[in-house]
Amino acid sequence: MKPTLAPYNSIRKTLWHLVCWFLLLLPASAFARELKFVGPDQPPYFWLADGRPTGAFVQALDLACARLGHTCGYEVRPMARAWAEVKAGYFDGVVGLSFNKDRADFLFNPAPIFPANVVYLRVAGKNKALRSEAELNGVMIGVVRGSTSARKLRERQARIEQLKISEETNVETLVKLLKLDRFGADGAIFGIGPSFVFEARRQGVALEPILVADINHLGVAFSRKALDDAEVDAFNVEFKAMAKSGAIRRISAQYGLLDTPRDSAR
Repeated sequence: MKPTLAPYNSIRKTLWHLVCWFLLLLPASAFARELKFVGPDQPPYFWLADGRPTGAFVQALDLACARLGHTCGYEVRPMARAWAEVKAGYFDGVVGLSFNKDRADFLFNPAPIFPANVVYLRVAGKNKALRSEAELNGVMIGVVRGSTSARKLRERQARIEQLKISEETNVETLVKLLKLDRFGADGAIFGIGPSFVFEARRQGVALEPILVADINHLGVAFSRKALDDAEVDAFNVEFKAMAKSGAIRRISAQYGLLDTPRDSAR
């Protein structure tokens, strides 16, 4: 009688099934990673408070990382430097971004998490609201250098006659310059409304939107070099679950992200 391999194949199959069940029963911590995220100083979404990163994105990512078994750390950098360091492999993702096709080669498209309407703002009570962007003809507008808002403003420059753009380092600088009339008597700043309003309160000045440019959301753009599709999908599933449970809305309310106008410019 010829020897048969059937018993051995049966044993191998049984062992393989046991290994698969063992992996399924492992806690999430068995696959835990230490992930590092970076983002611009952009309160109330992400900023340093007493030397520690804080904000809406820190709360949301901490919740998602805990559910997935990961440990997450954060650093605050200017936007241009944040991109460069993610591309170089120092960080696993950038917080506080919206979709931008120019970054698609090294970042996954961020799923929308927090509301972030893009608006034009001036010092409260100084100027009336505008009916359309055409009224910005010849006006100086400040915007954060290297941001998606800067790209959007340059696109608008093609259709708004003589629109002038001043690109500055961060939101803090823009609010200071606006308060000092450095953009002119009719000047304004352009970008994510809650960030400007939050910073203006810290500087003791009240701002108000004169026109809403875009209805927008911000999310986390994960590095293509650091995470694969499955890992990014796992995070996005958690963010959706947090939205469904009301956790995202509670965080948004806590940081004043729901108090922005909802009508976009026509």
